[in-house]
Amino acid sequence: MNSSTLRSGAAALILTLITTILFISPVRAQDPGFPPWPIIMSGTVTLDDEALEQGSLTAKIGDWTSAEVPVVKGVFNCTDPCLILGPPSFDYIGSDVSFHLSGINKAAELSFEFPNLAAPERRRVTVEFTTGIALGPIWIGLTALLALAIGVTVLALMFRREPGNTAS
Repeated sequence: MNSSTLRSGAAALILTLITTILFISPVRAQDPGFPPWPIIMSGTVTLDDEALEQGSLTAKIGDWTSAEVPVVKGVFNCTDPCLILGPPSFDYIGSDVSFHLSGINKAAELSFEFPNLAAPERRRVTVEFTTGIALGPIWIGLTALLALAIGVTVLALMFRREPGNTAS
């Protein structure tokens, strides 16, 4: 074998390796040494079916917590800071994502498993929180009961007979 054949073979091998690294590797799953691709969130926040006037929103994936983002007039956008679901390792793939509002002990109704993405993703969501029992139906029921009691009392007073009055 002559030296030009060796050089041509080595050049072909190097070209094949470079092509493999540049064009095939990105198609595979991300290298486990890097964190998983993030989800960049934006959307709206409601509290008891009303747009949240002002607050702070975070997301949790297992024991990892995102940075707090401001909610103003029911909206959170990707400003400074963005709500980025980007846990530090692939150990979080498949873990539940939950959303939390400062001052509210209960997580939002929205929840999903953190996916293994092929690229970063943007998601627009509605995050709904409730503080507990909705008082609307209870107040309506109590008001109706009170109106009934008042009505019965008024009728009883109207048709009340005086003692000793036997006239009809």
